[in-house]
Amino acid sequence: MQKANSYKFPTSERLKSKKIIQELFGAGEVFFLHPFRAVVKRSQTPTTQPPQVLFSVGKKYAKSAVKRNYIRRRMKEAYRLQKETLLSNNQQQYFVIYIAFIWIAKEKAKYSYIQSKMNSLLSEIYAKTSK
Repeated sequence: MQKANSYKFPTSERLKSKKIIQELFGAGEVFFLHPFRAVVKRSQTPTTQPPQVLFSVGKKYAKSAVKRNYIRRRMKEAYRLQKETLLSNNQQQYFVIYIAFIWIAKEKAKYSYIQSKMNSLLSEIYAKTSK
């Protein structure tokens, strides 16, 4: 029996290790797609573990904590619903192991805009990392 698509975002998929975060920002590939900047570290061989991700919105771009949380929550939701884009040929194998999504727009955006840009960014990441 085939496993149904899981739209969950468990804590095991969240990137929290300071050591791994430093490695990611030190040696990761950078992708830009306004309003996002994504830093990606990938593996040479496909793995069955889903990628670990982190989401960041700096004070420079959203002064109020309420706005930062608003944007971060929408980024997480957009990723959660579209993370299956990173799958390789629907075989539950991933090439990407760590991703940092960083908000780089000065203004707050609607969810539909964030969702469409997240989809485009995930497609671009998949295309460049699965080669």
